[in-house]
Amino acid sequence: MEKLDINNALENGVNILLPVQIKLKVLEKKLQKELIGFEIRKDGEEDGTLYGEVLAAKLHPSRQDFDLNLELEILTKTKLFKNKKLKIDLQLKLNFNLQKQAIELENYKAIGENNSWFTNKLIGFLLNSLIRKKVLEKSNFHLEPKLKKAKTTLNKKLENLFEVKKGVLLYGNMQELFLQDVYIQQKHAVIMLAAQGDLAAEISDLDF
Repeated sequence: MEKLDINNALENGVNILLPVQIKLKVLEKKLQKELIGFEIRKDGEEDGTLYGEVLAAKLHPSRQDFDLNLELEILTKTKLFKNKKLKIDLQLKLNFNLQKQAIELENYKAIGENNSWFTNKLIGFLLNSLIRKKVLEKSNFHLEPKLKKAKTTLNKKLENLFEVKKGVLLYGNMQELFLQDVYIQQKHAVIMLAAQGDLAAEISDLDF
C-alpha cells in the first residue's frame, strides 16, 4: 500500500461519493399523498367535466423497458358509468438530468388500453390531466434547491466544531454537494451523492 501524498490531499480536499438507497415504499407514500383524491377532469381544467377520482396508488419496479410501474385504481364519475372501479397500470421511464440536478419523467405507457371504448377514453383524459398535471409535475423533482439548503446548513455546523460522535469533532467547509446519478435498482431508488470540501477532524475524547 502506497503512502498518500499529503500535499495533494490538502490541495484537493475531501471527495466523497455516497450511494443513498430510498425504498420504493417511501416514494409510494409520497405519490399517494399527491394522487389519492385527485379528480380527473376533461382537459385537466378545474371546472372541466368530471370523469373520475383516484382511489389508490401503488408503486412497483417495472419488468419491462421502464423503471417503475404505477398501479392506479380509478372511480368513474360520469353519468353513463358512475361509481365503476377501474385499474390502470402506468409504466414510467425516468431520466436524471445532471446539469439541472433534476429527476424527470422521460416516457410513460398505459397498460390495458384495449379493455373497452370507455376505458380507452378515460385513459386518454387520464394522460391529459393526471399524468401531465400530477405525475409529471411530481416526478420532475428539482433537487438543486434542497441540496443548496443542505450545504448551507452543514457549513453552519462546520464553522464551529461539529460533534458527529462522542469525542469526534469535524470542522471545515463543504464546497460542493450534488447528485452524480439517480437510478432504480430492484425495490430501491439509488441516489449517488457527491460531496467535495475541506474537512478536518479533532479527537477530544478517546473513550468512544
